[in-house]
Amino acid sequence: MKKIKLLILALGLLTPVSLYAQDDTAAWVFLSVKKALNPKWSLLMKSEIHTKDNTSDMDYYYILGGGGYKINSWLRTDCGILYVDYKNPGSEAYKSFWRPMYRSYVTFTFSKQIGPIRGSLREYWGYCWMPEATTEEGVYKKGSAFHEWRNRLRLDYSTGTKFTPYIYVEDWMRKTLERMRYVGGVDYKLDKHHTLGAFYMYQDKYKALNTHVLGIEYNLTL
Repeated sequence: MKKIKLLILALGLLTPVSLYAQDDTAAWVFLSVKKALNPKWSLLMKSEIHTKDNTSDMDYYYILGGGGYKINSWLRTDCGILYVDYKNPGSEAYKSFWRPMYRSYVTFTFSKQIGPIRGSLREYWGYCWMPEATTEEGVYKKGSAFHEWRNRLRLDYSTGTKFTPYIYVEDWMRKTLERMRYVGGVDYKLDKHHTLGAFYMYQDKYKALNTHVLGIEYNLTL
C-alpha cells in the first residue's frame, strides 16, 4: 500500500503548474484485440474515439492494424498503420468538416522488472500524411505530411491482485516539442482474455488548450 501511495505522489509531482489554468476536458474510449501467433509474434487491432470542447463534440477517431515481435526478454518492436478521421473546426468561411489522415509507425520498447515494479521506455516514430481537401463551401485545404517522435517512460506496479496501477510521462514532438502527457491509471484483469482499464491524463500542449482527459479501455487477448 505504501508503494501505491508513492506512485500516486509521483504522478502528482509530475503534474505541471498549468494544470490549474482554464483548460479543456475530454473523454477517450479505447478498444483493442491482440492475437499471439507464437511466443514472439503477435497481431493487433485497435480503435479509439476522442472528444473535445468539454466532451461536447467529437475530436477524432482512428482504426489501427499492426503487429509486434518480441526480440528478447527486455526488448520488443511494433509497427502498424492507422486511418484517422479528424473533425476540423470551422471558421467564418466554412463549417467544421471531417478530414482523413494516414499514419504509419514503428516502436521499440525496452522493459525491466525490478521486484513488483516494471519499468519501460518506449521510442515511437511515426509518419503522417493528410491529403488535400475541399470543404462544402469550396474552400481548398492543402495536404501535408510530417514526422512524429514520442518518448514514453512508464512504471507498472504488481499488487498481486487483479488490479495493476501505473503511471507514465510522454513527450510528443514534430518539428519541436508540442505536448507533454502525464498519466495515471489502473488495469483490472477480468480473466485470462479480458482486461478493463481507466485512467486520467493531463496534456500540456504548447500550441493549443491544455486538456484533462478521462479514459476507459477494454482489451481482448486471444
